[in-house]
Amino acid sequence: MRYNADGELAEGILYPTMRRGGGKLYAIDISPSAITPGVPPQKPSLKWATQFAGVSQLWSTPMTGFVESEGSQRPLIIFGGGWDECLDVDVSLPVSDCGSGKGVYIVDAKTGELLAMFSTTAPVVADVAPIDFDSDGFWDYAYVLDAAGHLYRLNFGYLSSSTASSISPLDTPLSPNDRGSNLWSLTTVAKVGAEESAIRTMNRPILGLYQKRVFVTFGTGDRERPLRSNYPYSSEVQNYFFAYIDRPWMSPNPGGLNLLGNTLFNVVTDSLSTGQTLDAYDGWYYPIPGRGEQVVNQAAIAGGKVFFNSFKPEGGPTSLCSNLGTATAYSAPLFTPVTPTAETIDGGGLPIPPIIATVRLDANSSSCEGDCGDGVIDDSLVTVCIGCKGFDPIEINPSVEGTLRPTYQGEIVDSY
Repeated sequence: MRYNADGELAEGILYPTMRRGGGKLYAIDISPSAITPGVPPQKPSLKWATQFAGVSQLWSTPMTGFVESEGSQRPLIIFGGGWDECLDVDVSLPVSDCGSGKGVYIVDAKTGELLAMFSTTAPVVADVAPIDFDSDGFWDYAYVLDAAGHLYRLNFGYLSSSTASSISPLDTPLSPNDRGSNLWSLTTVAKVGAEESAIRTMNRPILGLYQKRVFVTFGTGDRERPLRSNYPYSSEVQNYFFAYIDRPWMSPNPGGLNLLGNTLFNVVTDSLSTGQTLDAYDGWYYPIPGRGEQVVNQAAIAGGKVFFNSFKPEGGPTSLCSNLGTATAYSAPLFTPVTPTAETIDGGGLPIPPIIATVRLDANSSSCEGDCGDGVIDDSLVTVCIGCKGFDPIEINPSVEGTLRPTYQGEIVDSY
């Protein structure tokens, strides 16, 4: 979206996908005409539509943004290859049984041209998470999770060391399969356990940037299998929540770091030595305690904490109707490895994801009275989380341990 000086919509393109309907990606132009500035047309026009080889059901939300390319800005769309029919079966199949969806695609947002495609081990159902290291408006990296727990870093730039003052942009490939040391690349940085694990990762990783270290947070779980009759419960799959620390200037382990190895801090069983900090580890992880309990949506980072929600089936063997199941809200300090606090969400059922928002209060509004208590509204900015405790908003206060700078938000697109 591009807005004019008056805050009116000047140019806009929507990129819807088909999910279960198929693998097509559409570009729909909703730019206002000169006759009705700021007002989208009643009949938007189709700019282009395309489907790429290897895409079956496009579940991954297209993320839009910019990279620095040959000295200019280039608008991009990034998305995962999507869902494959192998994931429809209610058993823990090896990812080698999946025939499509195994890749991440980079497309020119204006023309629909496929600029690059990188293969992954398993289908990429989750949204891709881009990050702008230096707040210059350009993506530097993006993180990708496939359904089998492999974590990848998509490199649009190069960081030479932890003390480097800037990131050097890499060149756009000349063709989708073009590879080279100075071109965009995909690096496998980590994986959850063995290659053929029962663990599934379906949700977008949420990122926090601190001192050139990227905290990549995500939970495991098969959100399409929420019942007691489904394999995560009947086969008793152990799920986890991870806060992995990626150091982009360092070369990763071949094939990716095992997140269940001894380089991540287990907050339940491990303890820090005197004077030791989390920087001695590659992050921390928490084994989700309940049978069949799984993280069913993305996390959120705010105020030095990470928030995530889980779901555990409690009803009959084939239906949620007799009991909606238990939803639990977790929170933990991001920089201090401790067991997360847990609170049962009233009403149960599949929880909504935690969403962070900052709003400015209006001093001209009436005082808050009645159910919300007495008080006077001022013009201050307040950061709240909806979904960190069900539908009840909670205020987020900054951590005294330092702050995280927000990463680039893929849904917010600058002009091009």
